[in-house]
Amino acid sequence: MGCQDKKSASLGSKSSGLTVFHNGTVLPVDAGFSEHQAFAIQDNKIVAVGSNETILAMAGKNAEQIDLQGRTVLPGFIEPHIHFTLLSLISDWHDIGPLKYKTTDEVLAALSKVAGDGKSSDWLLARQFDPSLQTGPAMLTTRELDKVSSTRPIFILNASGHLAYVNSALLNLSGIKKDTPNPPGAEYYRYDDGAPNGAMTQKAYISILLSNEKVKQSFAQGSVESGIKVGDEAASLGITTLCDMATGGASGYGEFENYQQMFATGRMKARIRSYLYSESADAWDKSGVKPGHGDINVRIAGWKIVSDGSNQGFTGRQREPYLHSHNHGLYYV
Repeated sequence: MGCQDKKSASLGSKSSGLTVFHNGTVLPVDAGFSEHQAFAIQDNKIVAVGSNETILAMAGKNAEQIDLQGRTVLPGFIEPHIHFTLLSLISDWHDIGPLKYKTTDEVLAALSKVAGDGKSSDWLLARQFDPSLQTGPAMLTTRELDKVSSTRPIFILNASGHLAYVNSALLNLSGIKKDTPNPPGAEYYRYDDGAPNGAMTQKAYISILLSNEKVKQSFAQGSVESGIKVGDEAASLGITTLCDMATGGASGYGEFENYQQMFATGRMKARIRSYLYSESADAWDKSGVKPGHGDINVRIAGWKIVSDGSNQGFTGRQREPYLHSHNHGLYYV
């Protein structure tokens, strides 16, 4: 949020498109953490901050005036790490995260209600499970999920996106058995006897997830509207910039084009900074896209390089093992 204090100047001659917000607490978050009562914007830029009297006098009579009625204004928050496309595509999945359920037992009870009698062949899809914040086991296995339903396929995504958990019905549907080898660079977690326990890393679960035709079609098509809804939710929390880590991971350059279409509607409320997925580096190189490509609303800012797992899934590589375990996490490269 850039600010210019023009107390000796007049904005009246340039009042076209000028808007003054006054009668509030304005925090520019500058070096001195100063406090003001009003500010003025023009051409989508903050041009002045100061007292009510100073800013109103500088703006002149033609400026639009908005009374803040004592509200506080400060720079928008930046979400430094989000998987934007993934979140927008799975936003209609059941949210079983720590903001809704404090324990794994609560999660399983909620899933059991959704699963019903288990006669449906539709997959039960859920997201945001976070064992680092929810009291219970470090991962969900078939022992827990089969109690939810032993017949209806269940797919649950860890909050990090690096891990997933499935029940026996989905393992069987996917043909994953005791003698099934781990995919290159991925892992099926297993019980002591070698049988898969239903937990798996990202490169292992992708093929399973995309075997669901509805999910595959959704990922391929993308959705401008679902992305705009993510922007609405971000704005409601005061977040004005979203840093998308792993742009292109689902559908390549089409994801960036999708973001541009969101802003073209005039309804997207949060800026996007894209960090390109390193696993798709060759495709990005061929596209000719360079860092800085884009505009003030959506722009490519850098690369996302996945070197290890996720602390939320206890797979982020550590010098010392995780508490009460011998697990140091995983290297991906």
